[in-house]
Amino acid sequence: MKSPLVRAKKLNKVVSILTEYFENNGYSEVQLPIYEFYDLLEGVTWDFKDENIIRFIDRYTGKSLVLRPDFTPQACRFVSLYMKDYPLPIRISYKGRIFRNVDLNKGLKSEKYQVGCELFGVKEFLGDIEIIYLAYNSLKQLGLKDYKIVIGDSYLVKEIVKSFGNDQSIIKCLKEKNLDKLKKLYADKVLHEDEYNMLFSMIKGFGEKAVLDELILDATFSNGIRQRLIYLRDLIERLFDIGIPEKDIVFDATEMRGFNYYTGVNFDIIKSDGTVIGGGGRYDNLMDKFNWPLQSCGFALNIEEIIQDIEVLDDKQHYDYLLIGEANFFQSLKLKSEGYKVLWVKDESEVSKIEHYFCFEKIIK
Repeated sequence: MKSPLVRAKKLNKVVSILTEYFENNGYSEVQLPIYEFYDLLEGVTWDFKDENIIRFIDRYTGKSLVLRPDFTPQACRFVSLYMKDYPLPIRISYKGRIFRNVDLNKGLKSEKYQVGCELFGVKEFLGDIEIIYLAYNSLKQLGLKDYKIVIGDSYLVKEIVKSFGNDQSIIKCLKEKNLDKLKKLYADKVLHEDEYNMLFSMIKGFGEKAVLDELILDATFSNGIRQRLIYLRDLIERLFDIGIPEKDIVFDATEMRGFNYYTGVNFDIIKSDGTVIGGGGRYDNLMDKFNWPLQSCGFALNIEEIIQDIEVLDDKQHYDYLLIGEANFFQSLKLKSEGYKVLWVKDESEVSKIEHYFCFEKIIK
């Protein structure tokens, strides 16, 4: 039977490795509060809806408070308040829990432990590369292999839907990747042939870099959209150049995660079984709302999902000494003061249970 302490051991191990890796790459850790005022997060938090958040009232002020559903707005506020004298670019990291409602029908709430990074003040192309490179290599530090980075681009999709007057039926069609609905729009003469072909190419635009090469050659796209596709191809090729294998990157032309939140490249890190273990992207408009316009991007990793694939070969906690009986209590404290790892118990009858979960170099009765 696995020790119930293994989960915490795995989590601490993963968080420790990631924190050290981020620090070695110039990302300084900041401490962020577990709750914020509702008014502060409204309008600056991804997917911020009353049904998605955990909200309560401050008994002293009467104002609404929210358990944080996302770290990024807090990180932006922290940087705008306390780091304006720091040289650019600013790199910060954080760790802790976020809280969201995840299944309203069942009344379930989600607590996720995340570790993440934010990068401020680097132009788009270089910032996008740094943050994706950092996300990929942080998982490499943990020895994980079975995952893909799925890259989308909110800017590209917004340019597409803008050319259709932000028609909600088009947006829904792209979001659902619904070819049957697209064909119906064409049959009902809502779309012209060139418009249909363009949207068809977008929905089918999922896969390795070759997909981007095909989209760039597609004559139905405007020059502006084609230039954005070239930007994305150049970005992905540069990721290959710096060591990310081609097989680990997938492009999704109609990825709409955080459509109204992200302003450019966004990505999910997904295991082969479909579990999302992390993600992030570019949110250049967010710092404007904190009165310091900086280009910004970041990502966060979901630690509970990651530790399922982390092996702890020895699930027992190791100690130098186990001391048994009241007569040995003060000796146990003396050994602790000398720097030894010591466990003391009163009754010898507990030893068999203790040895199931702990390992000792020496036992003193």
